[in-house]
Amino acid sequence: MNEKELVEYYNKHNEDKRLKTKHANIEYITAMKYIHEYIKKGYSILDVGAGTGAYSIPLRDEGYDVTAVELVKQNLKYMEKANINCYQGNAIDLSRFEDN
Repeated sequence: MNEKELVEYYNKHNEDKRLKTKHANIEYITAMKYIHEYIKKGYSILDVGAGTGAYSIPLRDEGYDVTAVELVKQNLKYMEKANINCYQGNAIDLSRFEDN
């Protein structure tokens, strides 16, 4: 699937709604458990493929410096509304960000 097809696919689905289902809640709890095992206070986080900010927003609320990258433009509005520093892009080109 190329980038254009991927964007078209995600534009057909409401990612924010999907992330509020019971099954997605299990995914969220599990992912956050492992995220918290590896991050420490004061870390900066780059959330690549951030969707609507399901992880970016709570991690920012916990005090982390969060920047999000999301391919689908319509998903960015959720993070912009929550004042998350976010960019449209993908994991293939992260050259705008410094290493570490």
